[in-house]
Amino acid sequence: MPAGSDYKISALRELKEELGIDASISQLHYIGTSYSDSFHIFHEQPFHNVQVSRVYILWYDGPMTLQKEEVENVKWMPFRLCQQAVLENQMPHCIKKEELEMIENYLEEEKYESISQ
Repeated sequence: MPAGSDYKISALRELKEELGIDASISQLHYIGTSYSDSFHIFHEQPFHNVQVSRVYILWYDGPMTLQKEEVENVKWMPFRLCQQAVLENQMPHCIKKEELEMIENYLEEEKYESISQ
């Protein structure tokens, strides 16, 4: 995402490019912001990597067209199974523990709200 870009607009663009999903801003549910700051050696040079990620939920049940250069595959699974696989490094991923916690909290709130209505 280029510096200064709008998070939601960028999320919608990436959904369309990588998964072929046409969504609208109103369908994105913001659930939190994740920060990371790390130092690495990259091509024998010091590299300072600072990332700010906004995390959104999108409820979607439809077709996908995967961009083969960016997405190898998509696998549907229950959240708890996904959470366990990510935390135990049982599958390739780029999800952080705190992002999984944001999703878990959101799902718990949704469950509570649906029960109380």
